[in-house]
Amino acid sequence: MIGEFPETIKRHRQYPDDTPDRIVHIDDISDKMRVLVAPIRPYGYMFAYTGGSHKSVHGQFCYYETDQPSIGGVMNHLNSVSAPSSMYIMLCGKTTPEQRKIIRRRAEFDREEYLDILNYFITESGHPGYVDMPLPKDFPKPNYIKDEATTDNTSHSMNRGVEKQFLGGTYCMSTAQDPSYKTSVFEDTQQFVRAYFGDCAPTLLTTGGNYANTKDLKVEDVLPFAFPFGLGGPGRPRQTPISHEACFHRYFRLSMCQFIRGDTILILGHMYNRILSYRSALLTSQNRINGPPQWG
Repeated sequence: MIGEFPETIKRHRQYPDDTPDRIVHIDDISDKMRVLVAPIRPYGYMFAYTGGSHKSVHGQFCYYETDQPSIGGVMNHLNSVSAPSSMYIMLCGKTTPEQRKIIRRRAEFDREEYLDILNYFITESGHPGYVDMPLPKDFPKPNYIKDEATTDNTSHSMNRGVEKQFLGGTYCMSTAQDPSYKTSVFEDTQQFVRAYFGDCAPTLLTTGGNYANTKDLKVEDVLPFAFPFGLGGPGRPRQTPISHEACFHRYFRLSMCQFIRGDTILILGHMYNRILSYRSALLTSQNRINGPPQWG
């Protein structure tokens, strides 16, 4: 039911010198491209790269809650008024000149690849998250943050073989989304108690707010490459009902390539841990009846 992203997709625009189909190597699609194609992005993304002499290039991949209106029909309008990007690529600490070029190349995107993949999701995949979404005219570029090269932020190359390697990223969630001891994943104890007695388990990525409705948010929309047809998510109705915990147990045992990735494991694991923090809740109440307090 989940399926995999196809190896060949149609190009959104036919050029005389190109073949009508694009061959897609799914493992070569960058984290940043996966972020840009997702129909729902309840978080903004920051990619921080570091390097230096005798060091390989490595980075961090962080999630922050942010307003993400630049999808669908409003994307073209935002580009026309130069609205700020929700993606930032930052250069931190000392790096060699060659490492700066490597990071700059990793921050570049193939505009045609982006439009071809998005066109596939909109016109062919049947993914519910892309229903009625128009194809944008241009590519949403991320912001590249760096200082001018100086002696304080530039290292001399000492071992080119090591310094040219890219070690990949470290994935982490914003601590604002972590469950707390007293309120689990809710904003206050009152919301927590109401959800607990109403059996409203927190299975989603956000606790609400202005940017994402927790009742409508689906992991299939946040991870479209893991669920390329929008099917197989934990909230999907099934002929034989199973719990969300059983769904996550199944995801973590799959040998499919899209489920053996840092970003997918991070998000699914975060959702699973939110359920556990809620399921293990212990509620106490204090009453004063003719004397000392009584706990129940």
